Amino acid sequence: QTEEEHQATHDFQAGLRDVDLCVVGWPDLVTTYPCAASNPAAAACAMLLRRCTTALLGRKIKVFVSDCDHTLWNGIVSEDGVHGLKFSAPYLELQRKLSELQKAGRLICLASRNSSAEDVLSVFRDRPECVLQLQQLVAWEVHSGAKPESLQRLSTKLGLSLDSFVFLDDNFFEVEDVSRRCPEVLLLHVPQKEEDFKALLQHSWVLDAHGTQVTREDEQRTELYRQNALRRAERDRHPQLAEFLEALKVEIDLRQPTLGDQSRLSQLCGRTNQFNTTQLRLSESEVNSWVQSETRYVLAAEVKDKFGDYGLVASAFCSFTTSSLVVDGLVMSCRVLHRGVEQR
Repeated sequence: QTEEEHQATHDFQAGLRDVDLCVVGWPDLVTTYPCAASNPAAAACAMLLRRCTTALLGRKIKVFVSDCDHTLWNGIVSEDGVHGLKFSAPYLELQRKLSELQKAGRLICLASRNSSAEDVLSVFRDRPECVLQLQQLVAWEVHSGAKPESLQRLSTKLGLSLDSFVFLDDNFFEVEDVSRRCPEVLLLHVPQKEEDFKALLQHSWVLDAHGTQVTREDEQRTELYRQNALRRAERDRHPQLAEFLEALKVEIDLRQPTLGDQSRLSQLCGRTNQFNTTQLRLSESEVNSWVQSETRYVLAAEVKDKFGDYGLVASAFCSFTTSSLVVDGLVMSCRVLHRGVEQR
């Protein structure tokens, strides 16, 4: 591209920043598929389009669990020490990808056989080279136990099924053990050779973070799951549901949605199955039409309790008739089910 073409591409992409789609520029194409530089074949374009479509539609994966030694960095913490580890390009690129996935609403965990969790966490605190930050981790299993058991515990802690997990490890035995005992988990075996590692990162579609507009709830998802761990502990202290709900001090704010809520409302319609009374699916532009309509009414609900803010988690889409208000769809995130919200 000439400088003028590059600027035009940049301006075009900037204009589409608030639209829920994946913008592919020429630099993206030639970086991912170098053959396009000499022969911009339709096959390469189609492949990249398919890859971006996968990122838009593939919302099933929610959790990425990574080994640490020889996966997130060169070296072994227990042998090389925190300051003896090295960070060559592929390891930093994996950290960058995981960091971007976390910002887009995925959950990042660690599963390591190191004997000291404090040593592992110190790497994130004390090594400025780390792209993935400690606060981006939602949970970790650092001990000498088997990796399948670590994954099962993480699944229980997060309340998410193993078929929403991706596991990364450089040790072939560990990958095979997880494959045998947790076959639902998607596996990525990190190669020892850096060239092969680079190829894995470049062509593993599941590590792509682009393709969806990030909402406020996406940005806060890691913190939300940390808060949920505190709520589960509170639930254990109060066997009776009524006592538990009273202890949570749940507050609900019902209001009409603002312009900034429309992406989240569309996300709720698209992702919610369990408590979506009519399976209503609305795009962001369709949500906007409902909000602007004089014959329709939209109500949004934000929920919080003593542990934190759940965010915008429910909405009612209604239509006016001459004598009544018809609820065309009631949508509520499963994360506030059994919190007394549905009864109110």
